[in-house]
Amino acid sequence: MASKFLLLVSCLLVSSHAAVVTRASSTNEVLSNQVLSVTGNGHIDVPTSEAHVEASVSKTVKCGSDANKCTGAPAQTEVTAAFNKLLSYLDDQDGISKLQTNQVQLMPQYNYDKNPPQLTGFTAVAGVSFNVKNDNAGDVIDGLVKEGATNIDSVSFVATDAAIEKATNEALKLAVKDGENQAKAVLEAINAEKDGVVSVQIGQASTPQPTPMFSLASNDASTQESLRIEPGTQSVDASVTLHISYS
Repeated sequence: MASKFLLLVSCLLVSSHAAVVTRASSTNEVLSNQVLSVTGNGHIDVPTSEAHVEASVSKTVKCGSDANKCTGAPAQTEVTAAFNKLLSYLDDQDGISKLQTNQVQLMPQYNYDKNPPQLTGFTAVAGVSFNVKNDNAGDVIDGLVKEGATNIDSVSFVATDAAIEKATNEALKLAVKDGENQAKAVLEAINAEKDGVVSVQIGQASTPQPTPMFSLASNDASTQESLRIEPGTQSVDASVTLHISYS
């Protein structure tokens, strides 16, 4: 009887020890799988090398005495001739790239003082966009105006594709370093150790274009100069999220 009692006690002690060991192992496993998520950011300023220019020409032709016979054909004919002249000018310039037509519009004009509104004519618009080296941008824009452009719709400044790609890679490296520094600070604060990077998520890099800056030359014909342009820089921003296990 005593032997059976001792055997039973021994079995209970072994079972109890095994349960403690199992619980301890489970606790250690949970602790080793704890994950800290941090998002780092990187920023690089890239000198721009090209101006992206959008220019257009518009022509308005009034209706004759019979508005019922008024069409947009005369305005379209005039704007076509003027626009082709702009394209010929740009074709003759050095360093022009990504040249393309970016708008063609034909819009009726009305006199809204009449009831009902009376058709008075048509306005035709044709536009072009292109890239040009920063050093030549002022001269080319001046030439467009002399050749008949009625609107310089926008001028923005961009870096080359190769420069943006290189800057994006550098911004990603900075973002990783920023994330690691954040993780280090947090782990030190909670007295924990980094085990490793479990996974990485790369955010969409952004390259907003800088706001163009202009300085107009004097209108005095004796001192007329080319339009001077200050291109500035283009920003490249990147973000990286690190999932780091710690214990």
